[in-house]
Amino acid sequence: MGWTTNDGFTAGHVLLAVAGGAALGVAIGVLVAPQSGAQTRADILRRATAAKKQARRLEHDVVDALEDTRDAVAHSVAEGMAGLKRQVHA
Repeated sequence: MGWTTNDGFTAGHVLLAVAGGAALGVAIGVLVAPQSGAQTRADILRRATAAKKQARRLEHDVVDALEDTRDAVAHSVAEGMAGLKRQVHA
């Protein structure tokens, strides 16, 4: 599932690197922006709150996807077992 580079990096590794780079760029931009300390702190708090909300949404989406996958696998296994039982008893 998914793709892997010749160096062994998966799509998840690449996505994590891109997200980390973007976060680092935003952090540097906020810290070097010409504004007061109070404005910088407020901006950091606002961005951190937004990132926290986004992380919670992502967590929810990942959990839902994993539960769907678990249910699909369980269903496939049950169907496979039922098919095997039918073949054994036929």
